[in-house]
Amino acid sequence: MTELAVSHNNLTQLPPLGYLTALRNLIVANNPITKPPDTIIRKGTFAIVNYLRVQQDSGGAPPEVVARGMQSVSYFHELMEKGRHLAKLSLRACMLLALPDQVPDMHKITELDLECNVMETLEEGIGLLSELRVLKISYNQLRALPASMAMLSKLALCRSVSVVLTVGRAAKVFEAKYNFLTLLPECIVDLPLRTLCLDSNELQV
Repeated sequence: MTELAVSHNNLTQLPPLGYLTALRNLIVANNPITKPPDTIIRKGTFAIVNYLRVQQDSGGAPPEVVARGMQSVSYFHELMEKGRHLAKLSLRACMLLALPDQVPDMHKITELDLECNVMETLEEGIGLLSELRVLKISYNQLRALPASMAMLSKLALCRSVSVVLTVGRAAKVFEAKYNFLTLLPECIVDLPLRTLCLDSNELQV
């Protein structure tokens, strides 16, 4: 098959077309497609087919990782495997838009580094990491922190930007500077804080 037209449908993602190596013209206009991302679709048929081919072999890597090709996918899985082995997972500077689906299932990890990504939210699944002691979330675009963070009873150190914040039932200091928080994080409401610092956010009354 060299041409496929599926415009004006209700497709939210394209089927696995990576095996169609002879495809030269793919028409997908007027569909609410979220996968592949729009940045890939705008590049045309070759980029779309290549994305879908990588996705088939991606092993569940996030779409934003798949969009950067097989080398990024391989690197992502290397980091995940290393995290499982050492109980310390670093996904720093992976251009992540969200917490990868695999992370909440990694119940034994004690340290998680999510710094220098582009996440706007931190999913509630973070609360499932019951052994987590260190969480690094600086230099993202966080607009809110999930209430489930209050469940992380062993969390002793959480760094947001170049500051240290202590979370958990013994928390005394909470600092979350230079993000995009619009509301007071629910996870800190019941904590016996002495100091709360939310400078350089977008808090609203």
